[in-house]
Amino acid sequence: MTVQASHDQRTDLLAIMENARNTFGSGQISSDISSIKMPRGRVFFGMPKTHFRQIARANNAQWSYQDRQLMMSKLTDVPQGEALVISPSSGLIGSPQQTQDGVQFRTLLNPAVSVQFPAMQVKLDMASIRQEKILIGQLQTRLDQDGLYYVAAVNHIGDTRGNEWYTDITGFNTSTGKLAAMYESAAQNLN
Repeated sequence: MTVQASHDQRTDLLAIMENARNTFGSGQISSDISSIKMPRGRVFFGMPKTHFRQIARANNAQWSYQDRQLMMSKLTDVPQGEALVISPSSGLIGSPQQTQDGVQFRTLLNPAVSVQFPAMQVKLDMASIRQEKILIGQLQTRLDQDGLYYVAAVNHIGDTRGNEWYTDITGFNTSTGKLAAMYESAAQNLN
């Protein structure tokens, strides 16, 4: 697929969705996706997810494909102060673990947690998070001082004939976003 000169990333997304083999619904795309006009045309080939990922990274955004809809929101689109509190009394199992991506934790099956537009926030108790060991040459994502994280990945696990009824969640730091946190950590390691 090709796009004409003077295209922007928003029109690129719409063109990819329109020309993809799979059907994409209208979806929800953040109004802040770059509208800088490009002086030359561009050729798109390959999987749509590759281009969605590139555009999301360029705009400090997250994207997901749910119910045949593309959802792309900037990390700054989230209203501050609206977060789902996750604690042992609300279903938290074990201790959240700091990872290179942010934090990972498990709760009892919770359908209220999802990757959505704008990004959903969860709040964790900072004292309960097990910190990752610092290794030389490895970038470490900072923990959010308020315990607020964007829901970036959710995996619901359940079996009608088994005992597992869990939701596994990966969250990114809300104060800086994943990419900004990694760059900030790298800059500190160089100093």
